[in-house]
Amino acid sequence: MPQVTTKDHVRLYVKDWGAGRPVVMMHGWPLSADSFDDLAMAVADAGLRAIAYDRRGFGRSDQPWGGYDYDTLADDLGSIIKEYVGAQDATILGFSMGGGEVARYMSRHGGHGVKQAILVASVVPYMLKTADKTVPIDTSARQAAAGISGSTLIEYDGAPHGLLASHKDRVIADVLQFLRA
Repeated sequence: MPQVTTKDHVRLYVKDWGAGRPVVMMHGWPLSADSFDDLAMAVADAGLRAIAYDRRGFGRSDQPWGGYDYDTLADDLGSIIKEYVGAQDATILGFSMGGGEVARYMSRHGGHGVKQAILVASVVPYMLKTADKTVPIDTSARQAAAGISGSTLIEYDGAPHGLLASHKDRVIADVLQFLRA
């Protein structure tokens, strides 16, 4: 079973498919790397390297007592990018809570090894659940797009938070188009 060991000795389970420029994917709470199987297969079929891992405490990764804050989770992503992948030109993709890890990695590690970042229905750090929605687009994607220089916002009108399941084919097509840019 492929694993990466973090600085604090937590073993993270890793799926690694394909070859070429790496695309590292972080799942949402309480999912696992398996939530990216269809997208990862499409990425690998497009001639890229698809890497998804189970966040600490989830799936096949270790379940330590601590380290569930965004700083530690961003450091775990750093272990994947710097030590496992050795990337200089990776794309990192975060779905839901994984988007918060992407954002924290970019600020905490200066985007080391990253060429592109994708946030899919992302929860950025410190968001709270409202009364009609888990991740309201006005306070998540629209604000993130406004604050990220050079970003492009693609809205899926009326779509639920679980885009990887409800709009799988469109998400795959949009991600592959972005990766070609």
